Amino acid sequence: MIQIVKDTRPWFFLQTTHSTYGMRVMETGHLEHLYYGERITVDTQDPSSCAPLVIQRAFAPGNTCIYTKEQPQISMEDVCLEVGTCGKGDIREPFLEVCFTDGSVTSDFTFVSFEVLTLKDRDERMQASGLPHSYSEEESSSAKCLHIILQDATNRLELQLFYTVYEDCDVITRSACLLNRSDTFVTIERCMSAQLDLTEDYSEVTHFSGAWGREMHREQITLSSGKFVNSSYTGTSSNRANPFVILSPENTCETSGSCIGCNLIYSGNHYEALEKDSYGKFRFVAGINPRSFSWQLAPGEAFYTPEAVLNFSADGFRGLSGQLHSFIREHIVRGVWKHKPRPVLLN
Repeated sequence: MIQIVKDTRPWFFLQTTHSTYGMRVMETGHLEHLYYGERITVDTQDPSSCAPLVIQRAFAPGNTCIYTKEQPQISMEDVCLEVGTCGKGDIREPFLEVCFTDGSVTSDFTFVSFEVLTLKDRDERMQASGLPHSYSEEESSSAKCLHIILQDATNRLELQLFYTVYEDCDVITRSACLLNRSDTFVTIERCMSAQLDLTEDYSEVTHFSGAWGREMHREQITLSSGKFVNSSYTGTSSNRANPFVILSPENTCETSGSCIGCNLIYSGNHYEALEKDSYGKFRFVAGINPRSFSWQLAPGEAFYTPEAVLNFSADGFRGLSGQLHSFIREHIVRGVWKHKPRPVLLN
């Protein structure tokens, strides 16, 4: 379910059976991430009921760069964002990096519009991508997609964000599309599929590494500062680093505690990074590996990112696993073997 709180600037809440993902349009026009966790009740008729989710800012912290003189309390380095870019004060892992013909790398995307799509409408919008993605066989499916359009007015770029909500599986998927509305080429150096800015302690990272003949070894690290990266640079998702990670507090176990999973529906070079900033916030990004990546985007062309699968569980790793099994079985696997025991496959 997608709930919209109508205000001077809209608020968006993506509701699954047991989780809520919240964001709003800031006074600067940026999309601010508010919450991802256990399901909360939202009064769509009363915007003031959402106010406790917003971090109050009286001044920009320390030696950060303020966004504008008119809003000296806002620094993009300290705001939880849905899309991080370069050149306007945000020095954390970016969602998007572009280079323009004059050598500039500064971009700034603010809100334009939104619409709620059926999965059929979403698939028609994304048909040109040629990428695999989630689906629903039921015409009456409750799954819906929130389609948000941001723009960099100075450089005439448009960034479309797709948030698809599979309420029954407690899954939200994310992907993006960058359109070049200008009359010059733009070079994409990085374009992620998902970004999560978290104020809670999600310092424990579970990832799955390995090699030929010994794949999927579960490993955990605690990020006290700096950055952790899980990635592949082999041209495939590979047995070396699976494109699936779990974020959690240190006390989460198999049957209790909060955790967030992210899996990339992509078989090529991938990149997942968790960064802890100097203010104790965490930023997580997932998408195509930016190493050696460079894409010339011609005027009028669009670039699509792979779909990232996000899910939250308050019932530990086992709860997360069950949600993903259900999602993959119902919304990824296709064809005659979807609900049948499959033949043995010899590799």
